[in-house]
Amino acid sequence: MSDAQKIVAVIGCSKGLGAAMVRRLLQNHPTCWVLGVARTAPEAIPDYTTWVATGRFRYLCGDIGNRNLVPILQRELANIPGKHLTVIFNAANTVQDVNVDRRIDFNTFHQVNCVGVDGLGNLLEGIQERLLTSGGTLAGISSINALKPPVVEMRLAYGPSKAYLDMTLRVLAQMWREQVHVITIHLGRIEGSPGQGHYLLRKPSYSDAAMYLLNIILRPNPPTEVTYPLPYRIFYRWIFPVLPDRWYFRIMHQFFSSS
Repeated sequence: MSDAQKIVAVIGCSKGLGAAMVRRLLQNHPTCWVLGVARTAPEAIPDYTTWVATGRFRYLCGDIGNRNLVPILQRELANIPGKHLTVIFNAANTVQDVNVDRRIDFNTFHQVNCVGVDGLGNLLEGIQERLLTSGGTLAGISSINALKPPVVEMRLAYGPSKAYLDMTLRVLAQMWREQVHVITIHLGRIEGSPGQGHYLLRKPSYSDAAMYLLNIILRPNPPTEVTYPLPYRIFYRWIFPVLPDRWYFRIMHQFFSSS
C-alpha cells in the first residue's frame, strides 16, 4: 500500500457512483491506493472481496454522520505519510422526506441533513490536518437540485443540503487555495444504461460517470466546478437560472409528462 503514488478516499463507496469510482480506480489507476468509507457492512458490498484482493483498498465501515468516525478517519490518514490525498465526498441520503399528502416526514428530513450537513462537517474535521499539511484535492458530489428544486421527487432536505455543500466548497476553495484543489460536481440523472432516458436529458451509467469524473478530479489542476452530464450543464447552468421557479416548474412538469 505504501508504494501507491496517490491516495483516494471515497466517502460513500458501497453502491452507485461511489462503488463505480472505486472499481475504476482499482482497475484503471494502478498507482492509486483507495480508502473507502460507508456504513454498509462489507459482506453486503458485491465487489468487496475483489477490491481487497488488489492490495490497494482499505475499508472503514462507519456512518459519516456520526462524529465517532472522525478520530478513526484522522488516525487512518495520519498513517499514510507524504502522499497526495484526494477526497471525494459522495455520501448522501436520497430518500423522499415528503409524504403523498405533502406533509414532511421529519424523521427522514433529519436523516438527510445528518448525512449531507453533519456528515460534511465530520469529514472536514477528519481530513483538515492531512490536507493542509500535505496538500491534495477535495471533490464534493453535489446535485442539480442545489441549483433548482426537484420536480418529480418530493424531497425537501436534499436540495438544501447540497446547496450547503456548494457554499462550503466555494468558501474552502478560497480559504485553502494555496494547499488544496476544491471541486464542486453538480450531477444530473445518472444510473441508466448509456443513451437511456429522454433525448434531452439522457442518463449515463454509473461506470461512465465515474470514468468521466475521475479523469477530471485526478488532474493536476482540476476545474473548480463541473456539471455532468452535458445537457444538464446547458440547462441548469445557463438556461434555468434565469427562469422564475413558477416557469421552471411549469416547463419541467410538461417535459416529464410528455417523455
